[in-house]
Amino acid sequence: MGYERETSVLVLTTLLISGLIVLGVAREYRAETVLEADRLTLSAESTVAEGNVRLTRPEWSLSSDYLELKGRDGTDGVTARGNVILKSEEFTARAERLSGELTEAGSEDSFKLTLFKGSGKSGSVSFSGENIGLVIEGAKLDSLRIAPGAELSLAGNSSLAGGEIRAKKVEAGWDFEVTGNPKYESGPTTLRADKITGTASPGQDSDSASRRATAEGNVRLSRPDWSLTSDYLELKGEDGTQELSAEGAMRVTLGENSYLSGDKASIKKIEDAWKFELSENAELTRKTTNLRADRISGTLSTDPKDAVKISDLTAEGISGQIVLEGSKGEQRKVQMLGKSAAFEFDSPSGLSRADFESSSFSTCEGCRCDGGCAYSISADRTSLIEGDFVLARSARLKSFGVPVGWSPLYFLTLKDVGLPKRPYFPEIGYSSEDGLSVSGAFPVFHDKNHFGNVVMDYFSRHQGLGLGLDYYSGGNTVAGVGEIYGIYRAFGDNFYKLDGAFDLNPADWIEISTDITVEQGEFRGSNYDHNEWSLSLDGQDYGLNWKALVSRTEKSDDEEKTDHAIERLPEISLSRERSLQDFPLSYGLRTRLGYYREIKRDWSRVRSGGRGEIGGNFRVKAPAMGPFNPSLKGEGWLNPYYLGRGEEVTARAWTNLEPELKIEGPGTLNLQFVHREGFGESPFEFDSIKSQDRLSLKYSSTGDINQSLSFHYDFVPADGFSNAKYSIGFSRYSLDQKFTVSYDILEASLSSIKTESTYSRGKIKLNLSSGYDVDGGSISGTTFGLKFSSEGTSGGIKLKSTPFETWLKKVSGELQLEFLDTWSLSLTGEYDVQAGNLSSLSYSLHNTLQNCLKVGITGSKSGFWFDVELVDF
Repeated sequence: MGYERETSVLVLTTLLISGLIVLGVAREYRAETVLEADRLTLSAESTVAEGNVRLTRPEWSLSSDYLELKGRDGTDGVTARGNVILKSEEFTARAERLSGELTEAGSEDSFKLTLFKGSGKSGSVSFSGENIGLVIEGAKLDSLRIAPGAELSLAGNSSLAGGEIRAKKVEAGWDFEVTGNPKYESGPTTLRADKITGTASPGQDSDSASRRATAEGNVRLSRPDWSLTSDYLELKGEDGTQELSAEGAMRVTLGENSYLSGDKASIKKIEDAWKFELSENAELTRKTTNLRADRISGTLSTDPKDAVKISDLTAEGISGQIVLEGSKGEQRKVQMLGKSAAFEFDSPSGLSRADFESSSFSTCEGCRCDGGCAYSISADRTSLIEGDFVLARSARLKSFGVPVGWSPLYFLTLKDVGLPKRPYFPEIGYSSEDGLSVSGAFPVFHDKNHFGNVVMDYFSRHQGLGLGLDYYSGGNTVAGVGEIYGIYRAFGDNFYKLDGAFDLNPADWIEISTDITVEQGEFRGSNYDHNEWSLSLDGQDYGLNWKALVSRTEKSDDEEKTDHAIERLPEISLSRERSLQDFPLSYGLRTRLGYYREIKRDWSRVRSGGRGEIGGNFRVKAPAMGPFNPSLKGEGWLNPYYLGRGEEVTARAWTNLEPELKIEGPGTLNLQFVHREGFGESPFEFDSIKSQDRLSLKYSSTGDINQSLSFHYDFVPADGFSNAKYSIGFSRYSLDQKFTVSYDILEASLSSIKTESTYSRGKIKLNLSSGYDVDGGSISGTTFGLKFSSEGTSGGIKLKSTPFETWLKKVSGELQLEFLDTWSLSLTGEYDVQAGNLSSLSYSLHNTLQNCLKVGITGSKSGFWFDVELVDF
């Protein structure tokens, strides 16, 4: 009885004390902290809550599946597990576990918590990582430390990642520091470095922010259109890349083999373009340009295909080189020095224009163009226009630093525009016809589309003075090239030359063309008497083509003589050509009216008179029927003639039809019939037409053996069969062989046999060609050739004979030799054995200095000349 009473009092006392403790704690939590859970376990050392745990304070709340508080309100430690959520009005954090220490309720001191495998968000900043350290002041997140696998997302599609991220809340936003292979991404921009620090400031909305970041050590900034590397980089702007400042071995890569570099750089984005400035060892390297300068500035722009390009660039204190393509297609490196330069580019690799101030340039190699080059051009201003035209103003031509010429405007065309090649360096020579001669050219320039040369020569033997002008026009209205040249001799024959071809387009519907070649007098051993010219007006209006022509043409069978001249004074024609889309037919109509003069040496008088013409032509190509391809073309014309007073008007008409069948198989067989019918005669020879009915056959095949066979049969005139010509050729190993046989069908016998053989073995080639005329019973001209070719060296000899009459008729040879790297020798000649004289000879010996200036001697039978020329320009 006594024992039971004592036990009851002890239990009651314990319950009372426990109730007082719970009531006291609950009252304190109600004031500042509330802990709720499915089950609470209390002890003097800790409080454990399990199941739907929620710890609430005025500033924040913590929920989890399990919570343990050590000490008063967790000031000695707090641990939470399972679906941990820490939340306030300013931030939210989630994790699998949480540990740390809390401050006393109502305290203004900060406290630290650690999240394991957690994430969270504070305003415009979100974060995640394996281990997240939080410093909290009141209801606000003061700072973060995330490691490893740290990620921090900022507003405006920007994020940070690395081995460790430290971030602290400041008035302007967040200061951050990333280490351990850090990575910063902002839109299309990615930044990597050994260390990244900066500030992110929220914008007016949650998707915008201003950025300021500094990267140190092995910095690499990447964008879709360009990338940047440096030792140090600072970024500013809404997306972190509006302004960039870099130092230490900075390089901007724009594409393959295209980059900007310097020890200091600043890049600023303005709308869709980037303004940049480089200093201290600044350099630009592109496919065609390598430029070093004290300072380089310019603009990077993006084209519609999202490819970045340098649209403009200026530089100060420049040196470097530009790769240009010469008129022969070979690329040349032009080195340059200058005070300043401005560049314009038309593609990622193309230089369209460059302007240099107080500069020197040269294509020589292994020298500096300010004094040690075989040649250089110094000018107050030098321009490269559209990548193919160099213009120097107030230019001084120097050789090894010594002035040798001056011109107010000096130009080089990097493409062949058709101007005659002239010696800008003086050329001195001697010939039997002219004695001592001195030649030179002086460039003249108006603009890029109008330029040329003034040519001056002196000949001592006849006290002759030569003067000429070359002119090029490349404008939209006038285009062409011409040359005027004349030699006045104190005694002896004078010489003059006029040569040119120009097109004039005053309007879209009309074009005026002129072509003239006039040579008269004696020049360098030849006596010229040549006169050809034409002037035409061409146009098209309302689908009708018309042409007006005035011309003179000379024909000759002998290069030394002119025996046939035709003049059209004038000739007017109208024509129209058309093709039908729904039918394989094309046709043309033409009418022509002109006045003509024709003369030959054996005529007693000039034939002259008017001629008209009207007619047309057509062509029909039928659809292919298997291997058969038929076609038909034809034309017909009517020509009236008027030869002057006392002469009656005559007329001539003719028509021409040509059906053709092409058969494709193992070879190609062409069957063609030509019917040409003439009615009447032409008083002229140049437009005579003869009636004809001809059936022709041509067969050819290709493969290991090449064959061809051709012959025709003339019904009108009644010539019958032509000779059948058959050839066969093959290549086996080093031998190329071709035989051609001509067979007289009417006589049923061989007419002639020809053979061509070529044997090649290594560096040697042998050639033998000959034939046998069966009708004449003789061997036709026989040629034997031997040629040797190797790198830098070639040579050969050719023998001509006509057995059995003349076993050796002519011997010709050639030699091309390059030696000692810079020397070249050329020799060609022909010796007429029967005449016992040298029929032709030409030779040259040159030394190329620094791969840019060729100096040497050129000669022929008549004389020799000392010349200097620029290589490939």
